[in-house]
Amino acid sequence: MDIRHLKVVETACKTGSVTETARLLHVSQPAISKTIRQFEEEIGLVLFETVQGRIVATEQAHALLPVIADLMSGHERVKQRIEDLRTGRKGLIKIATAPSLTAMLVAEAMRRFRAERPFVELKVTATSTREVVERVARNEVDVGTCQPSSGDAAVSTRLLSTGGVICVLPQEHRLSRKSSVSPIDLEGEELITFPDTEPTGARVSEAFVMQGVRLKRAIEINQSFSACSFVSQGLGIAIVDSFIHAEGHFPTLVARPFEPEIPIHAHMLVSSIRPISPLAQEFCDKLVEVGRELEPGLSFSSDVRGA
Repeated sequence: MDIRHLKVVETACKTGSVTETARLLHVSQPAISKTIRQFEEEIGLVLFETVQGRIVATEQAHALLPVIADLMSGHERVKQRIEDLRTGRKGLIKIATAPSLTAMLVAEAMRRFRAERPFVELKVTATSTREVVERVARNEVDVGTCQPSSGDAAVSTRLLSTGGVICVLPQEHRLSRKSSVSPIDLEGEELITFPDTEPTGARVSEAFVMQGVRLKRAIEINQSFSACSFVSQGLGIAIVDSFIHAEGHFPTLVARPFEPEIPIHAHMLVSSIRPISPLAQEFCDKLVEVGRELEPGLSFSSDVRGA
C-alpha cells in the first residue's frame, strides 16, 4: 500500500473534486483518477462515485478516512522526526552520573550544550558509580560520568578532570586553623562521608586504617552537597570530594585538603560496542571541554587563620 495513494484518497474526500485534488497535490487530473482507480482495485472497495461531474466519497471511504488521517499524521511525524534527528534540532540524550559530579561538571556541560541545542531533551539520573557503569554497559544511557575508570569491556572511558578529597568544617572549629587535615586530626570527631562501597569512601577508610585511627562515621552520604548541609547544621565534619560546587551556599563553612592526598579522577563513560549518536557526541565534547577547564578545589573559604 503506497502512502501516496492514501494521500490522494484523503485529499479527494476533502475536496470532492479531481481538479482541486490535482491542483493541491501538484499532479495531473488523469494521474489522480488513475491513482483512485488503482487503489480501489487493490483494496476491493468502491471509495468514490461520480455525481454531476463531482466525485462523492462513499460510506466505505468515510469509514476509512479517520484511519487514513491517522496514518498520514504519523507519516508526517516520522518525516519531521527524521529531519530533526538529521539536523540535530531535536532528540534525547540519556545521562547517568555520580551525584558528586552533577553540580560542577555535568551541569556546566549541560548549560553549554543547551545554549546550542535548546530543543534537545536531556534525561539525567544521579546514581552510584557501579550503577553508572552498568547502565552504560547495558546501553541504557548514552553517556556516564563517575570517578573511577571502568574495567567493563563494554565501556570505553576517558579522563575528564582530577580533583582530590577535602574536609568541610565550621569556621569556628579548632581544625579550621590548620592548612590541611589528617586522620589523626580527626580522631574522635563525628564524620560525614561516603560508604566504603563507593571509591572515595573506601580510600578514605584506608587512609584512617594506615594511620591507626578509627573512622567514626556518624552519617553516611552519597552526595557531597548534602554532606555540607549536615555540617552547617552542626552534625559533624564532612570528608568529600573537591568536585562539589558550594560557593555562596555555606558561608559559615571552610574547606581544608585531606592528608594524605587522595586523587579523585572524573571519567566520562560511553559504550564501546554501540556507536554513539551525533547529538550524544556533541554533549561528550562539552564534557571534555568543561573537564579541561575545570579546577576542582576549595570552593569554600580557604583562609587559614594560623597553623
